[in-house]
Amino acid sequence: MAYEIKNNEIAWAPAVENINRGYRVFGVSSENSFKVLPFENMIVNIPSGGQCWINDIRQTWADHIQDNFEGGVNSWKSAEHTALTEGTSIVFEGSKSLKMTWNHDGTSQFKNRIYKEYDSLDIKYRNKLILRFYPVAAMSNDLYIKYKNNGSEFILTQISAASLTSGQWNRILVDLPANDVQKNKFQSLIFEFDGLQWTAGTRIFYFDFVEFDTHILVPTADPNNERKDLIVVGENGKIELVQGTPQSQNPVEPPDLPANKHALAIITVPAGLTAITNSNIFDVRIPNSFAVNADKTKNELTTIKGQIVQLALNELEQNALMSLPTEIPFTNMLVDKFWDRNGLNDTIEVVNDGENMHGFWEAIDFPRGQVNVSGLPDVSGNSNFDWKTRTYYWKGKILTWLRYAVYGELGWGIASINPKTGAKIHAQIWAQDWMANPNDTDPTGTRSHSFYKDSGTWCGHPLHWTHDDNYLYVPVYKANVKLGFTSSVDIMVLDENLNVVKWINALDEANSGFANWYMVHSLQYVPSLRGFLAYLGGQRFTDWGHHRQPVLFDKNFRVIWTGDMLDTNYYVYGVGYIPTNGYIYQMTWRHQTSNFYVEGRRWPVKVLDNGDIFVGYRDYYNGSNNTNTNGYPRYFNSHAICNDKDRMWIPYRDAEYNMRVIYIEAGQNADWWQNYNIGDNVLQRGILVESNVESAQTNDIERLGYAVSYGSKTCFYSYHDKTYKIEGGITTPGQAVAAGSFSGRRGVSAMGKSSIVMWDSTNNAFYIVDYANAQTGREQIGFNLKTKTFSVENVKGVYVTAKVEGRGALDLLDLMKFDVLSSTDVPILENQKIDTYVGIPLANQPLNAFKIKFYWTPDGTKDIAAQFLEYGLFIDNEV
Repeated sequence: MAYEIKNNEIAWAPAVENINRGYRVFGVSSENSFKVLPFENMIVNIPSGGQCWINDIRQTWADHIQDNFEGGVNSWKSAEHTALTEGTSIVFEGSKSLKMTWNHDGTSQFKNRIYKEYDSLDIKYRNKLILRFYPVAAMSNDLYIKYKNNGSEFILTQISAASLTSGQWNRILVDLPANDVQKNKFQSLIFEFDGLQWTAGTRIFYFDFVEFDTHILVPTADPNNERKDLIVVGENGKIELVQGTPQSQNPVEPPDLPANKHALAIITVPAGLTAITNSNIFDVRIPNSFAVNADKTKNELTTIKGQIVQLALNELEQNALMSLPTEIPFTNMLVDKFWDRNGLNDTIEVVNDGENMHGFWEAIDFPRGQVNVSGLPDVSGNSNFDWKTRTYYWKGKILTWLRYAVYGELGWGIASINPKTGAKIHAQIWAQDWMANPNDTDPTGTRSHSFYKDSGTWCGHPLHWTHDDNYLYVPVYKANVKLGFTSSVDIMVLDENLNVVKWINALDEANSGFANWYMVHSLQYVPSLRGFLAYLGGQRFTDWGHHRQPVLFDKNFRVIWTGDMLDTNYYVYGVGYIPTNGYIYQMTWRHQTSNFYVEGRRWPVKVLDNGDIFVGYRDYYNGSNNTNTNGYPRYFNSHAICNDKDRMWIPYRDAEYNMRVIYIEAGQNADWWQNYNIGDNVLQRGILVESNVESAQTNDIERLGYAVSYGSKTCFYSYHDKTYKIEGGITTPGQAVAAGSFSGRRGVSAMGKSSIVMWDSTNNAFYIVDYANAQTGREQIGFNLKTKTFSVENVKGVYVTAKVEGRGALDLLDLMKFDVLSSTDVPILENQKIDTYVGIPLANQPLNAFKIKFYWTPDGTKDIAAQFLEYGLFIDNEV
């Protein structure tokens, strides 16, 4: 089933010629409908109700929460000896519960029931009743739970008094009948006691959070191999678990999707797993809100056609995530996802304006200034703890990492921050003892994300963050040993809510040639290659020797190409890719007796028409032997900063504690680095940025960060509590210069094309500033994209939709526009709103070829930090 969607590989299915042929609908009615969630242990549940279509058949589920009593208790009734009131002093969740007061005469048997009536509610898809029950005093006898279905009353269960503890909330889980006929016309839920078993007196009970739920038991994990199971729903509305096969291969494949089923989730079951969490559940539902009739005429472009286009976008997304081939249901439909600047299908022909560094078009209209941070997990119990390590901008959020300064530690937690208010959005801390006590000054729990720099100090050190259109990728060192030949590093993959989606390690990526990774010198998502360029250090399978190697992975982390494996005589400056001249560069310091020099290696890269990537044979250039032996990067403090167009900077700290930068610019210096050919001279190692940046290795570990935008001639690099500004090719082509620095600023990242974000090293605040460190004005970056010519016969109208995400996404959808152009760029329709059907004017008919232009220009009226991810186009034509 593994399948990588590549350029031009979408199948434009001819199965349906026109809209009037109809379309089989699969999907759920809203964002939360039929969503699979972890319950406890190996049980998952589907609490949310809603509607689901399978082959145009609609099934409706009752919502799980039948009463939390926040709206009062008036929907419940009681027998003559029982009174119902709102409970406010004893509440399980929220602010109210149901208080049942039973005034028992000592002789009446069943005059105490409380019940809620339903209008023949269909709960056949539910298999659990869950409620919270609080007896104020010890129970004399059992609690009876009954129900009425289709006019008949039944006992559902009898909860023994011995199992219920007085003075506290008891969770009660009850199996609902397995027979659909017993629960398809549900008319009442009843709670009562057998009065003959109780003495006279007043008894008080509380009820809260009564719900019907659907539980699915995930089979026991295999002790040795991972398995993927599939949760599906069928035409009868029933949920099924399709169990996969434990596999030692990578990637582990889920089972095939059965015919006429709609997939809800993939459950990853690692070897030995005992409890399902969010990270094990991969959501593959298709949100949808309509059922298609088969009687639409070709030119009746109603909202239903817009919804079909959106459904195609959703299916493209789902199948891409599941590594399945994608079929577009109509020949007159176009969809494209911006995995790079041209789109998955290469439909973007001209980019007049826009910033696409990571697989989407940025849309930013945001004020600069100081942002005071609040709400992060409190680490004030020790002044050495803080969150001020990164200001990594991604999807309208600022991300940072927890830091412990005493031992130079970066580790244990990640958080996201609102860039406008500074308020915490999400936060995760992974060490066990920190979960119990965030102010623990001597953490000793399970530190699953750590390595150390010097003997006796622990560090979780996520250096080289990167992201694509969907996920954040953070290499994290995971061993309690010093960074070196026995340390261990995996790549942690997180979604925008900071949930760990998966881990990527050397054993999973066996084709890279490594048995393990103990270093990730760099990791970059390269949109123009639609993959990840990494520089790895580890032990290779063939001889278990220690080597370093550049590796190019695709978006699913399958190996596309591997470069030269170098031994320990080489120290890495950086590895990067420059699209303009088409080279992958590897810059190293050769460190061997009588052989000290800078060495550059480069591989020509060609992206073929079918999307495959061809990497040719490398050439290299050696600098002259250098009498100065201190040219190597100290403690791996280096990174290649690429603008994804024509420039690359490699800042590093050398063994003499100088900050230097190696600079490469396409078309200059024979496509090698600045000063590459000046002989035995320290400048061959790069220009000097600053001297004495660290005097001893025992100092606080570096706080790295870098910033560059697409095609920019300026980059920024943070080291310790200073951010450096480095320009390339502005004053003189092919030459970089140190253009200043900002003291007291750390963890820099780019926001748009002309702004950066940095922490204040002393205050609990970060700054959004321009390239001159000014806090005034706004960062404004729009887009103006024109498609290639679409040749479609006799076009009568078009429907255009778009997928956007991030802060202010609804404002962006409202403000962005599209034009319809002729094949020669003459405007036909201008300034049209997204999610709108527009007819082609009669004066422009017949129209057999056209283009679409998407654009948005920031105007300062809305605070937007969003992304334009995909577009869909339905072409209404007569043939």
